[in-house]
Amino acid sequence: LARTMHGQEDGGGASELDIDETLSMVERVKCYCQSSVAVQRLVHVHELANCAEKLGCAETMRELVPLLMPISCDPELSVRQALAEQLVRFAKVLLAEPDVKCEYHDGEATAYEVVVTRIVSVLSGLLANNSAQDMPPNSGSQVLDAAS
Repeated sequence: LARTMHGQEDGGGASELDIDETLSMVERVKCYCQSSVAVQRLVHVHELANCAEKLGCAETMRELVPLLMPISCDPELSVRQALAEQLVRFAKVLLAEPDVKCEYHDGEATAYEVVVTRIVSVLSGLLANNSAQDMPPNSGSQVLDAAS
């Protein structure tokens, strides 16, 4: 039996809010951050930093960093705001081991380089595409402070 977003068991037909609890946390985040259902995307984007903290630097770089750009382009403002709120804690996970390397489609990068080039870029894009009152206060400076 699957559980719905409200934790109630659903013994009948599958609801679009069903969450597959047989998936690991990282599998759920990867799957539902790209769901066609906005509330599922929102809930799982809110789990990004927790997931990164549990995975550690190397796994976060491999599994979660590739999700950042697609999530930053989400059509829902609330999902983009949730991503911006997660980025400081997310960056801190990577900066705990700044020399860890990961291979991406455009080449190898260290955790530090990922923060400086990818995460700051995502956050800059979020801030540029939304008015200041839509984004969490000081989120850009917090990421830059963490990287220095």
